[in-house]
Amino acid sequence: VVLRYVRWYLPMFLSTDNANLLYAMLFGDKSVLTWELRSDFSASGLAHMLAVSGLHVGLLFTVVSLLLRCVKVPRRAHVWIIASLLIFYAYLCGWQYAVMRAVIMCLVYAIAKQHLWVADPLSVLSLAAVIILLIYPYALVSVSFLLSFSCVLGIYLWYQTFYRVIASKAVAMYVAVMLGSFPFMVYFFGSVPVLGLVANVILVPLLVLSFYLGMFAVSTFVCGAVLWVAEPQIGRASCRER
Repeated sequence: VVLRYVRWYLPMFLSTDNANLLYAMLFGDKSVLTWELRSDFSASGLAHMLAVSGLHVGLLFTVVSLLLRCVKVPRRAHVWIIASLLIFYAYLCGWQYAVMRAVIMCLVYAIAKQHLWVADPLSVLSLAAVIILLIYPYALVSVSFLLSFSCVLGIYLWYQTFYRVIASKAVAMYVAVMLGSFPFMVYFFGSVPVLGLVANVILVPLLVLSFYLGMFAVSTFVCGAVLWVAEPQIGRASCRER
């Protein structure tokens, strides 16, 4: 019902192409996009914006946490509310491995913070992998599972090192992600996106803004004005892709 509502509502305020692009960004459903646009995102290293992952779940987690603090919801209830919303979001996204990983990790960090525990990043990442593999053992040979975990592993292992040398968060993050996923990118796709660094630095902020505006619009039913603002951002990003 929720997905049908979003598919029906977005084209009322956006062009067909932009509505489909925003829908794909919100729920990771690339079937609504043309083959050309999917190829452009893949070649430019922005395919992660079309696959719901840690970036999307992290944005949603941050917004919900801020809203709960603003309306002064008791801290003991935060984890339960956030867990319910994130699990429902994972359901809407079709239980993709990347979103499951991100949800599990966010909830572990939230529980650890609430109880003043120290959550080791590699241990949390390993726990997410174990839980997913217990439910879906065949995920171990899935491209999305391997890329999702290898990208995060790259960030944990090399981001800080590159950031100290490069002093640019965007560049250090991209290099760490590419280094972590490089073996699987070459094995499964035969190449790595050479334009990814420039595209991520320039376009990711626009796409993130579009994601925020789209999520706010479809979750608060204030679509008209919000999506009217989002339209040029989405169009600008997709045009630059082409």
